Amino acid sequence: MADLFVSGIIYGCIIALCAIGLTLLSSILNFFNFAYRDMFSLGAFMTFLFLRLIGDGGTFWGLSFGWGLVAAVSCSIVFMLGCVILIDRFFFRPLRQLEVTPLFMSIASLGL
Repeated sequence: MADLFVSGIIYGCIIALCAIGLTLLSSILNFFNFAYRDMFSLGAFMTFLFLRLIGDGGTFWGLSFGWGLVAAVSCSIVFMLGCVILIDRFFFRPLRQLEVTPLFMSIASLGL
């Protein structure tokens, strides 16, 4: 029962994180970054990859995950931070320096 409760909290937090992140990006950057969902999915797949490389490492009491998942999520956060910085530096920054319209930036993010 505790495992179902924790899984529900985790899934709800993932959905809330996606919604809050997209809202913050659109309000700060003044355009909708449609590549956000792709970056979020890449982060999830990188977590699976790191979990496979690191190993499970046992479980917490009464739950189906353990320290291996915590380490995999941490590695995925660092990896995705680097990816997002590189994408911004080499893709979005030149477009911002050209002072293109927010509509153009949104359409450009579709091609990412």
